[in-house]
Amino acid sequence: VVVVVLVLVGVGVVVVLVVDFVHG
Repeated sequence: VVVVVLVLVGVGVVVVLVVDFVHG
């Protein structure tokens, strides 16, 4: 369960970085 949470958080961070990069 902990691993799944860490993966979801990691994916969320990557998505935020990508969106910020694209709109930046």
